[in-house]
Amino acid sequence: MSATINPVRSRTRPATDIPTRRVPPLWVGFLVASLLALDVLGVVTWSIVVPLAAAALWLGSTRRWRSPSITRPGALDGRDLAVIAALYLAVVGLWRLAFTVFTADRWLGLFLCFGGGMLLGVGGPVVYTVWLRRRPLRSLGLGMHRLPATVALGLLFAGVQALIMLWGYELPAPVDWVPLLVLSLAVGLFEAVFFRGFVQGRLQASFGTGPAVAGASVLYALYHVGHCCIWAKGVGGE
Repeated sequence: MSATINPVRSRTRPATDIPTRRVPPLWVGFLVASLLALDVLGVVTWSIVVPLAAAALWLGSTRRWRSPSITRPGALDGRDLAVIAALYLAVVGLWRLAFTVFTADRWLGLFLCFGGGMLLGVGGPVVYTVWLRRRPLRSLGLGMHRLPATVALGLLFAGVQALIMLWGYELPAPVDWVPLLVLSLAVGLFEAVFFRGFVQGRLQASFGTGPAVAGASVLYALYHVGHCCIWAKGVGGE
């Protein structure tokens, strides 16, 4: 019986299961160096140097030191791509509505639109993945698998980035920075689930790792550019 069941399991196993092999230390060091370079290189220089260095490092490394998450394109899933587009436009639209229509003097509408965008960005992928496509939460990167490595790497990268931002900076009173900390954690969860777990994961299943990283990065950048433009417009208006 096991001989007839195993092939079925192998065919139905989600293509986006997170690899069980450990991440090569070479790439951990590269990511730390890239974060530190943010404080040294200009934005334009960093945006050119770091991707080129990553490509050269991957091409020049042996198979043992290459990232285990590199995958080839699979079957194109039009349903996934349509849901990515719909959720992305809905989230960006809600957040733009929050910061352009419901400004600080209309806080209730701002809160509802902003919170609704975050809930949609997290709940939408979960509902679509688990209930509609019958995929495990693991395919969104959610779960207890590889928890020690995930926690260790998260603390390492967060610590390096916090060190860069807070170097020589005196923290204000807790009443000022605690709400910002809570907001940053909530937005961080949203971005991790939506952009990395859902958008990049679904693009990877259809197009492979390289196009998925590039596509998710472009969508992530456009989402941030819109907020920067709105913020700059607000500051200029004041």
